[in-house]
Amino acid sequence: MGVKSLWTIMRSMFPQTVGDDVSTVQAAANHFATASQEPASNSSNVHILVDVNGMLHRAAHRVEDNATGSKKVLDTLAVLLDFFVKEPTTAKQKPFRVVSMFVAVDGPPPFSKLTMQRARRMAESKRRSATNASRFNPANFTPGAMFMLTLDAALIHHACCAVTRTSCIKEYVYSGSRVPGEGETKIVKQLHSLASDPRHQHDIFITVTGDSDAIIHLLLTGPETRAGILNQDQKLAFSTPKMTRHLEPLFPNLGSKTAAAAGLYRVQQDLALLFILSSGNDLLPSLEETSFNALWIAYQDVINSTAQKDNDSILFLLDVAAAKLNFETFARVLEKAQQLVLNEIVNEKGVVSEVYLNSLAGVGVHSSHVYVSAAASKSANLAPVTASSEMQKNEESQNSEIEDADVEDSERKSDISSDEGGNSNAQNETASQYMDALMWTLLGNTRGQIRDYRHMYMHHHGPTVSVLKAWLSAQMTGGREGVFWDGPNATNVVANALVPGLCAVSVEFLSLKGVQTFAAAHSNHE
Repeated sequence: MGVKSLWTIMRSMFPQTVGDDVSTVQAAANHFATASQEPASNSSNVHILVDVNGMLHRAAHRVEDNATGSKKVLDTLAVLLDFFVKEPTTAKQKPFRVVSMFVAVDGPPPFSKLTMQRARRMAESKRRSATNASRFNPANFTPGAMFMLTLDAALIHHACCAVTRTSCIKEYVYSGSRVPGEGETKIVKQLHSLASDPRHQHDIFITVTGDSDAIIHLLLTGPETRAGILNQDQKLAFSTPKMTRHLEPLFPNLGSKTAAAAGLYRVQQDLALLFILSSGNDLLPSLEETSFNALWIAYQDVINSTAQKDNDSILFLLDVAAAKLNFETFARVLEKAQQLVLNEIVNEKGVVSEVYLNSLAGVGVHSSHVYVSAAASKSANLAPVTASSEMQKNEESQNSEIEDADVEDSERKSDISSDEGGNSNAQNETASQYMDALMWTLLGNTRGQIRDYRHMYMHHHGPTVSVLKAWLSAQMTGGREGVFWDGPNATNVVANALVPGLCAVSVEFLSLKGVQTFAAAHSNHE
């Protein structure tokens, strides 16, 4: 169920959101400050949020699996973390002040992920060849392993020392391996906590990670948050302020300037959901018989057809503020995505037909409309559009190939039809479990909350578009408009799917005063 990398897609479809050759916090902060569209965006305060697990694998590269090997890994981590603080402060160009650090490692994840993770790492250990058998074992990075307890102690000590010798750091938070939740989920929670503080309104938040699921988290973050991702492994930086430049030509009928800005932000959030459905993650696999291209093209058609009729009544997929997924729009997108596959415009692997690509090139369609490989994009000559009239022509071409979307509300709902005979009980159960897993995923991605769910989606493959579409149709027939993943209206689709969370003794937040007290007591270790 591993996460497919989204970096290639973002660089191809939304290139203005990605900065190349960015390998340091200083360079990333400059990139994010330049990309910001806020007039008052000259704050030099930077908050760094580090997902240590990605750094662990890099630090353990070519290290022997012995007592000295563990020390080498820990020393390398300490050097990297120190560099994050010192480098932007001492830069010759515009210096930035690192005012807070949040360092997180994976703790106990949801039970199903924990068992899968341990099995996968044990299998990797057994496959190790004689030449690399002595290398540092990745099984050491599993929560509960002795090395992780050693790592906790070392990073807590590092936090104490960093605060005492660096005056600009006001807060250093370490969330260790005994704190439930994956590192990226902990970062989401901390980012929302910091960004909601009025004192940090114009500050810059940099997440240091190589995991592409952080892109999904950032797409779901509030538009007022000046946040970005630094991927040191690939020397890339990602931020969302320029995303609207790519989305605006695709959705020209969202209303006035203010309404359009809000609408494009909602589109950005919906894009995150489409990434989850098409790529999957460690909690649930991707949908079967569809692809990102099919879902994305279908989504554009659904939103634009609604906007052409009445841009005040657009029902987006997600309402993150209300923590709600809307069934009607979801079902319509699945319906049209299925039509794209049946009409061979997009195959199940996401490859778009040459005939369709050539038709897009003929009207000068924006390159963000569809993802194509580098070789295919050269032959199709896809280029950004500058005039919305060209986009209108392309929309007419899409509608003629897919389906006329200018229908009355009653017809719109009748389009969302289940397959003949509907789903079997087993198929409905599968779809229900999948939707529960999707809701829990959105809970982590938008709120940073984690739970121990033993009744997880345990299948290796997601439901087909037909099965999920029929399930949605049955839900709407029963009067349900959507499902909530948080708040008083949040319920499980599968009865008794959620069990009480893991009980864990944790030391998560180290306040400035607490760190200084701890450091004073252990000053003889320096």
